Amino acid sequence: MSFLNRPQVRALARRLGIARSASKLIRLLSRDTMSYNPKYELRFATELFGSVSPGDCVWDVGANIGFFTRQLAERVGTSGCVVAFEPFKSTFDRLQSEMKGFPQVRCLQLALGADERDLFVKGIPESSFNTLMNEVTPGGGEAPSAGEKVHVTTGTKLIRDGQPAPNVIKIDVEGFEEDVLWGFRESLGNSCCSTILMEIHYSLAEERGFLRAPDRMQSLLRDAGFRTRWLDPGHLKASRPPRGGGRRTCEPQRC
Repeated sequence: MSFLNRPQVRALARRLGIARSASKLIRLLSRDTMSYNPKYELRFATELFGSVSPGDCVWDVGANIGFFTRQLAERVGTSGCVVAFEPFKSTFDRLQSEMKGFPQVRCLQLALGADERDLFVKGIPESSFNTLMNEVTPGGGEAPSAGEKVHVTTGTKLIRDGQPAPNVIKIDVEGFEEDVLWGFRESLGNSCCSTILMEIHYSLAEERGFLRAPDRMQSLLRDAGFRTRWLDPGHLKASRPPRGGGRRTCEPQRC
């Protein structure tokens, strides 16, 4: 693990009151700015696309308007499948529009998390960094006048309900990375998934009280048979040989 990712270093930064500065430094080292940066995307994209083969099923968790979704669709081809998750309506509508002409893409207006629930979130304009961090209130009932209802479900439940199981998972969910993995906990160990790539948002996870999230995520992944590797201070890759020694242990599943 990178020195800056170590929980002891993060804890010291919090005690010294410089946690936000440490998080900013990690962002600067891995992405330079909070907007799209080709240098930041290049290594992550290289690792992601290098893990995907024609005919694969890829889950794009936090698809936004589909920057990666389109390229993944081209990579898997018409024999494969990309399931793209985007919970916010305005962004989801744009995602669907961008994915017209790609029958191998299935767009779901859902967030993935650790359990099944509804959240009410403040209205968020379409952007590259939509996040559930501005949650208003969990539970059912009527949405606040200035809010939007978002449904959260788990990866395990979706697979059980018939969604195609992923060979590769890409996760970019602005501080909810651990929640997404936890929602897969019952299926990761026995699934055909061989690669998971995710962006780690330290400061957002810490704002939610998850101070040791990177350590716990690595433990969860290792328990499921994955090896973990930091691509840079802000990106984690988990991989393992597919069960049975082949490229895929699931039957090919189309969208």
